[in-house]
Amino acid sequence: DGTERAYTTASINGLCWMTTNLAVGANTTIRLTSSNTNLNGISYYDLPSSPTIGFNDDAAQNIYISDNTVCTGGSPSCYGYYTWATATAGTNPSTGNAASDICPRGWRLPTGDELSAFKTYLGNYSTAIAKPFTADPGGIYRDSGLNRVGTSVNYWSSTAYKATIAWYLGIADYGVSYGGTNKRNGFSIRCVRTS
Repeated sequence: DGTERAYTTASINGLCWMTTNLAVGANTTIRLTSSNTNLNGISYYDLPSSPTIGFNDDAAQNIYISDNTVCTGGSPSCYGYYTWATATAGTNPSTGNAASDICPRGWRLPTGDELSAFKTYLGNYSTAIAKPFTADPGGIYRDSGLNRVGTSVNYWSSTAYKATIAWYLGIADYGVSYGGTNKRNGFSIRCVRTS
């Protein structure tokens, strides 16, 4: 998105994980040279420019960029919140894995099965926020506002359960969970690749 960023990584539970959240800004054009896949059959993908409109629609593509104050771990990359349609670069299938995503070339969204296994690996909040994964509980964007800042973070998978629901990993001060939720929610992204 015009900003050069460095991401730290770690090999965890059989995958190489980004250990900071993906930070791709709104109103950005992602082209094949920097994207993961064919972006749903076209050569580029325009990320939405509005910070709020669209979070009331399961199919809407949107990003919310918050201010620096939500970042509890000091990482500026923790404040991008993406609907699932944006995370999957508009692919947005009704079921199964999305064909595209907004991760850099060579990286991808973890599948639902991978996040389910990762939930078991992490086990608890203390492990999730510690190195090497270092989850940053910057909250989630839902119902036109940030919620649970400082105590929770959710990460999208590439897998849809049905037309309005996608699988995600939840990390909160009360535990680590895996489940399905509305695609309209604004969640964080951690990209992976095979170790």
